[in-house]
Amino acid sequence: MTDVTLRFYDTNAEEYAANEGAPNPRLFTFLDRCRPKGKVLELGTGGGVDAAAIIGRGFDLDATDGSSELAAIASRRIGQPVKTMLFNELDAVGIYDGVYACASLTHVPRSDLRGVIEKVYRSMTENGVVWASFKAGAEEGSDALGRHYNYL
Repeated sequence: MTDVTLRFYDTNAEEYAANEGAPNPRLFTFLDRCRPKGKVLELGTGGGVDAAAIIGRGFDLDATDGSSELAAIASRRIGQPVKTMLFNELDAVGIYDGVYACASLTHVPRSDLRGVIEKVYRSMTENGVVWASFKAGAEEGSDALGRHYNYL
């Protein structure tokens, strides 16, 4: 994730996290495939809406976000620490029953994506499940707000 993107999220964290709407409807299909009450890693928790739903379903959640401001907001929302961590800093091995990355890996430059996916794979248990979303398209670039996106 670029410094510009991190500054955007840090500067706009309150507005970005103000939406307390419903969690991603695809989240529940992912959770149904994970080991019940297993350990889940969320990469890019944002304001913590999906994180709250994961915890509400009884999972042991490690929530992370690259933005320290968003991590603080999400931590207050879910009542537990949210680690400020960039994707390439993931160093866990074999501990997650599920890894959830909703609209977050789009921020990884295409040239770095393989290394991040390898780290995600190493972090998972043998029968772990991963769910990630990406934007459709053939190129990467920045949007009008300066956020870097990788389109796949």
